[in-house]
Amino acid sequence: HSGLFHTAERSLWMHFSKQIYEVESALFYLPQHSDISSIEALAGQKVGVIRASFQADYLGRRHPEMEVIEFDSYAGLIESAEKGLIKSFMDEIQRVKYRMFHRYQRGHFRRFR
Repeated sequence: HSGLFHTAERSLWMHFSKQIYEVESALFYLPQHSDISSIEALAGQKVGVIRASFQADYLGRRHPEMEVIEFDSYAGLIESAEKGLIKSFMDEIQRVKYRMFHRYQRGHFRRFR
């Protein structure tokens, strides 16, 4: 599976081949809806992810202080971010760039560094 992330738990029951491409994820936000300047400031804030994704699992385990909101569709995730219903969302960087290129001008959403 080309989109399966390697985790310690999955390596217990699955063998992974040599990595051929690295996929990075990041947290994104809309500047007009968020005055948050650091990832730590997202504690207690609503952060969107796609349901049952690596990002949902990652934030749930690594950042329990965030209120992780799962979405069934990418459209619902983006719409909620645009309306300010969530402060941020986490997804794969290249997927966000691709979707933003086809939907908006570059720079519409920004990512935390």
